[in-house]
Order: sequence, then structure tokens, then C-alpha cells
Amino acid sequence: MSTKEKLINKLKSGALGFTIDDTEVLLGYLGFYADQKGRTSGSRIKFCDPVTGRKILMHRQHPGKELKRYQIRERMTFLEGENLI
Repeated sequence: MSTKEKLINKLKSGALGFTIDDTEVLLGYLGFYADQKGRTSGSRIKFCDPVTGRKILMHRQHPGKELKRYQIRERMTFLEGENLI
């Protein structure tokens, strides 16, 4: 099983422990890139798909890196709605 498949399964399971780093890796596999506007962006991060123009906006978790349940649901709903997973 590839890293991409493992991350998709981890996201779909809805289990806590899915991190912002996992999100960046998974979205990278799906063609997105992280776009931060330098020092003024703070904890905000935008993932862009250059081909379709789709965007995902989120905040980096701090002090921890694990996403909240609602954030996991939002990611899963968006990716399933776009037929990416």
C-alpha cells in the first residue's frame, strides 16, 4: 500500500491523529501546492490546484499539529465532492 493510499485511509477513518503535515503530503499527491503569503499569513495556509483553480483554506494547528474532527470532516467532504478520493 502506497503512502497516498495510507493517508487516504487514515483520513477516511476519521480517527484523530491526522496532522497538518499529513494534509500537505496528501494534497501534494493530489496536485495541490501550499501557498503562504510570507510572514503576514500567520497560521493561515492555502492549498491551490494550478490545473483547476480549486482552493482549500485552513489554519495550521498550534501548539499541536493534529487536526480537529470538524477539519478532518471538511477535508474529506471536499475531496470526495471533487472526486479526488
